[in-house]
Amino acid sequence: MTRLSLSTENLSHGLNATHTAIVAADGAQFDYDASVFLHVVNTDDTDPITFTIRTNFTNDGLALPDRTFSVPALAERFTKFLKRDVYKQSNDKVYIDASADGLEVAVLKAL
Repeated sequence: MTRLSLSTENLSHGLNATHTAIVAADGAQFDYDASVFLHVVNTDDTDPITFTIRTNFTNDGLALPDRTFSVPALAERFTKFLKRDVYKQSNDKVYIDASADGLEVAVLKAL
């Protein structure tokens, strides 16, 4: 699996954010930044899609489960800022996955 690399956009008034389609078989990644959040859109007109943000946190031998949420058909969701010690992978990236094709993601940076 080769993850798609996503670019980060600076948030501004009137921004028409660029959303990138996530291929379920490959997933995606972007550079970790404490000021980044995600806008997730399900373009499928019938089925919900599960969106996953991979964690990289273990405490006392227990791994924190990945963050998952369902995006209903033709709906959109936002995440909040992502904590470094939870979501940043060893290569300074954040990994995201989708349960099916049809999910589009914008990586937005609050300035």
